[in-house]
Amino acid sequence: MEKNMRHSKKLRVALLTPDFPPNPRGGCGVSSNLLVQELRKLGLCVDVYRVGKKEIAEKSSSGNIYHFVGFRKVPMINNLFAVILLRGRLKKYDIIHVYNMSLIPAAVLLKGRDSKIFATINNTNGAVASTFVGKRKFKNKINDWLTTWMIKLFRGGVDCYIALTAFLRRLYIENGYVGHKIKMVPNMYDEIFVAKRNKESRKDGHVRILYVGQLGDNKGVLDLAVVCKDLLNDKKWKDKLKVKIIGDGKLRGVIETILKREIESGSVEIFNEQYEDLPDEYWNSDLLIHPAKWDEPFSRTWLEAMASELPILSSDNSSAKEVLAGYAIFFKMGDRESLKRAMLEFLKNKTREDDGFFVERFNPKKVTNKIVKYYQIEHEI
Repeated sequence: MEKNMRHSKKLRVALLTPDFPPNPRGGCGVSSNLLVQELRKLGLCVDVYRVGKKEIAEKSSSGNIYHFVGFRKVPMINNLFAVILLRGRLKKYDIIHVYNMSLIPAAVLLKGRDSKIFATINNTNGAVASTFVGKRKFKNKINDWLTTWMIKLFRGGVDCYIALTAFLRRLYIENGYVGHKIKMVPNMYDEIFVAKRNKESRKDGHVRILYVGQLGDNKGVLDLAVVCKDLLNDKKWKDKLKVKIIGDGKLRGVIETILKREIESGSVEIFNEQYEDLPDEYWNSDLLIHPAKWDEPFSRTWLEAMASELPILSSDNSSAKEVLAGYAIFFKMGDRESLKRAMLEFLKNKTREDDGFFVERFNPKKVTNKIVKYYQIEHEI
C-alpha cells in the first residue's frame, strides 16, 4: 500500500463540480469537499474547478480551488460556460474527476490526450430523466430530458464511473452503460458527526423529530409537514412532540403557512443552519425523517444520522432500502398515511440503537483508498 500511495502522489488530479464550499448548495458540495480533503491527506495534489459561482481563486500547496461563473440549474448552459472558461486548463491532469454527472460533456471536451476521466454517479440524471413521484412542471421535464440526453451523448468518453450504490449501478447498466466501467464505492461520512457520540443524552420528556434538507417537492417535506400537523393536533401527542425542519427552498412559505399555529406555539421550528452546527442538532434529536419522493441516490443525512447514532425513518426508495437495511424504519414513498403509521410505530416503541455497521462501510479513509486504487489502475492502462 505504501508503494501505491507513493505512486499515487505523482498523479495530477482535477475535480470538476457544480457545487463546492464555501456555502455548498447540497450534498454534492459536501461530498466533493470531503473527497478532496481525504485525497490531499494521502499526498495527492488536487485542484478543484467549480462551475456555477462568481469567479474567485483560492490557492494552497495541496491544491488550488477555482470558482467560475456558470448556470448550475441548466446543465447544458453550465457545460458551455465550462468549455469556454476552462479551455486549455484541464489538459495537464492525469485524472479529471467529475463529481456530478451533469458536467461529463465539459470534461470529455476539455481532457488532455492522456487524461483519464472519472465520474461519480451521485444522481440518476445520466440514466433516466426523472424518478420523482408526483407532478413536475413542463420546463423541468424538458431540462431533465435534455440533461439525460446530453450526458448519454458523451458517456463513452468516461473511463471509470464510481457508483455510490448497487441500485445506481444496475440502473445505469439497464440504460446502456458498460458494466465493467462502473465500480462500486459508497459515500463517506464526515467525522465531525462521529465526534458527537460521547455527548450525554438529553432527557426532557419530548420526542424530537428532525428533518434536514432542501424544502423542495422531491424531498417530500410537504408530506412531513401535513403529517406532523395531524399528530400535533392529536391530544395524545400534542405536548410530547417537538419538530425541527432545517433547510430552505421554494416550499418554505407553504410549509410555514401549514404549520403557522404549531410554529407560534413552539412545537415546530423552521430555520436554516450552518453545516458545522448540524452535529448538535442531530444529537439533540430522537428521530431523523427522510421522506424523499424520488430515488435519491445517497443522502448525506443518512450518514450524518448513523454517525450520530440517530434512528432513521425513511421512504422506501431503492437506494435507501439498500444503504439503510437493518437500520431504518421504512414507509411507502409518497404515501402520507404510510408515513404517519411509521411515525406512530416509532413513537410507541422508540429506541436509540446503533449496530455500528456504518463505520467500516463508510469510513473516509477506506472509501478514499478504493478510489485512489481505481485512479492508479486507469492511469497505468
